[in-house]
Amino acid sequence: MNKIRLNTSITAVVLCLLALLVHEPKAQQPAGGGAPIQGNYLVDNSAAGEGGLISSYGEGLSCNRQKWYLQGENIKVRLSFRQNSTNDTIGSWTVRSIFPAWQGRPETIVAYLFDGRFTGGNVNLSTGSFDLHGTTNYSALCNQDRSINKQVRIWGNCLSGDPINFEVSDRDGTFAHGKFQGRVTCGIGQQPVNTTLDRH
Repeated sequence: MNKIRLNTSITAVVLCLLALLVHEPKAQQPAGGGAPIQGNYLVDNSAAGEGGLISSYGEGLSCNRQKWYLQGENIKVRLSFRQNSTNDTIGSWTVRSIFPAWQGRPETIVAYLFDGRFTGGNVNLSTGSFDLHGTTNYSALCNQDRSINKQVRIWGNCLSGDPINFEVSDRDGTFAHGKFQGRVTCGIGQQPVNTTLDRH
């Protein structure tokens, strides 16, 4: 009887060791649940895309305090964002007037309006939405106010053709805002994040 129990115990230990050897590790789960972590980055907390300014009557890239606004489909917002499991954020964004490439001529930047980097945000694949936050490191619109560290929020839905909302604010309230139309892809996984969109 003791011999049977010993053999059974040895067999159980061998099976456990085999299970550990052939076990395929899964993506790490962040504390509190949520999306898996790959390469120390939350797969779903990332986004990239661009859009052109919606320029209809009464709409454009508005300077709230000067009560005027810019219009033109060549005014673009571009963004690239990722946040990792410890809430470290990488990514950059820009709003520029850009002439598209045409007949062999490369894309041409006409004016730099706002540039900056992301400091945080959230991408929700369940609702198909993003809400990103950052600061400006260049501000050439609205009476040529180039002071840095204005707060920026870019938000909308992860769908083609949906508005991409853009807002700049400081301690006195909203400084500038506008709506763009384009496409933001959410959950870009291991695709590289562009950290140089704010460079001139």
